Amino acid sequence: MKTFQVFLFLLFCTSFTNARGVNGGMSCAVCTVLTGVTMQIAELHEEDLFNATKRLCNVLPNKIRHPCFRIVDKVEPYLTNLSEKITPDLFCLVYGTCRVDKGQPFCHLFPLTMEQEEMENVLKKEREKMLPKIDFCKLPYIKDICNILNNSYTSLAPVEDFDNDGFSAMETGRGSDWRGRDCVDNDPQVYPGRRPLNSDYFSDSNCNGIWGTKNDTFLSLEQELCKKSQPRGLIFIGDSIGAHFHMPEVWINPLLFSWPGLNGSSVILDEIDWPQFGFATGFKNITRNILIQGLTDSLYLRLRNRNRCNHRDYQNLSQNGASSYEGLNHVNSIARNRTTDNPALVIYAMQGNDVCNNFNDTINHMTSPETFRRNVMKSLFLLDEKLPPQSHVVLVELVEADFIFPAMAERLHPIGRLHKNVFYKNLYEWFNCMQIGPCTGWLNANQTLRDITSKRARKLSTILKYIATNETFKNFQVHYIQNPINYLVRNDKINITEFLEPVDSLHPNQKAQVLLTETVWNFLEKLPVLGPVNPHNDEIIRIFGEQGGH
Repeated sequence: MKTFQVFLFLLFCTSFTNARGVNGGMSCAVCTVLTGVTMQIAELHEEDLFNATKRLCNVLPNKIRHPCFRIVDKVEPYLTNLSEKITPDLFCLVYGTCRVDKGQPFCHLFPLTMEQEEMENVLKKEREKMLPKIDFCKLPYIKDICNILNNSYTSLAPVEDFDNDGFSAMETGRGSDWRGRDCVDNDPQVYPGRRPLNSDYFSDSNCNGIWGTKNDTFLSLEQELCKKSQPRGLIFIGDSIGAHFHMPEVWINPLLFSWPGLNGSSVILDEIDWPQFGFATGFKNITRNILIQGLTDSLYLRLRNRNRCNHRDYQNLSQNGASSYEGLNHVNSIARNRTTDNPALVIYAMQGNDVCNNFNDTINHMTSPETFRRNVMKSLFLLDEKLPPQSHVVLVELVEADFIFPAMAERLHPIGRLHKNVFYKNLYEWFNCMQIGPCTGWLNANQTLRDITSKRARKLSTILKYIATNETFKNFQVHYIQNPINYLVRNDKINITEFLEPVDSLHPNQKAQVLLTETVWNFLEKLPVLGPVNPHNDEIIRIFGEQGGH
């Protein structure tokens, strides 16, 4: 059975991660998860797999609905008389998506239902059915999304940017969910964050919603309300924490599964990240969304509330899996002109991937202190070439996530809630066996390895602190702050199990975003980086309201 259950998630994983891991890697993992969820959904609805999957086809977009039906019909003969002892892991092994590489053990997420000899006999019998293979990224509609995803994921640039100024009127695909919305996407001189062109007498050149003249004096409103306020933008350079990675639980937990929850194309175009709701650059309220719930508060919103002239001046250059090695690429992706634009507050927060990786010999794949310093300094030197004078760069301490395993290991994972048979410790063991996990060092039963990983993170953090204390740059001051997650954990400010994403248990959830915002903002208020409160804020709101929104 090759189902379209959460087909967009499958697309996301298979489009550029096939090579990750062993025993079939990420493709095997996706097959296992999708099969596991679908089998349980069919069980809950008292349907066989064939009818459950056909019902799923009915709720897919028009372009994919008919190919879905064709695939299901093609696979139907192989769904009948499937042994009840075939678990999702075994099914994907039969199908061929999973395998057992030479020298590797058989990896399984779900409990085994038979002994080795019986398992081999059942597998041999099922393999005789010759299941067909399907390439999802060659299907109509999905192929287009694959192409968009591949471009967006590697470039960090907006997919749709007609005037090539680094900003877009489109929301997803690295558009305004990630950077301030371009108010005129056919004029490269109009974009968020620039100093006003011709004082914005007749039009809004910096997209902050402030333009025109005062009726009584005919003075420029932009000059009157903003010139002396020291406006600045927020640029966040980070990893999946800054991007606010969030895998919806309704995709994984059969007890919460909802057919409308499959409408996730916008989620995929944002790389399963939710920066528009995150602590760094979030700005949208969450309303009637079964995929994500909670409140939105962010550093950008607070900087905007401090000075309404900062409206839309944000860039979130975070990316899943990013480390100090990607720093140069992120800095190169900044849309900032040192001669025409306002200063910026840049937050550099590569929080874990220099010590986190998916390899069994994880220590040998951690970034060495010497390489880490070299990577960070290269990024800072490039920032000095790009940023306008009077900017600020804040370096954030690495997270020390050795608290995750002790807190989560014995708790049920969402995919195992129905039968109470998959715990987080099973997920971590499966991750490490397949060599596909986000962090072998911390998501590991080996406490010594967890301690070593945190020790390396502390070593790298001391390098950041040293740089902030001893290095100087022409166009910005550099600062250092404590990691907000470390602060919250060390000071017992949170219940860890309520702080983490339920699907991966590694990333802060939506509830945590508000806490992260509050914590980081408190740190920033002690530094000379935020600029003064604009005394004209009330007047700006009275004249321009929401300033064109986001």
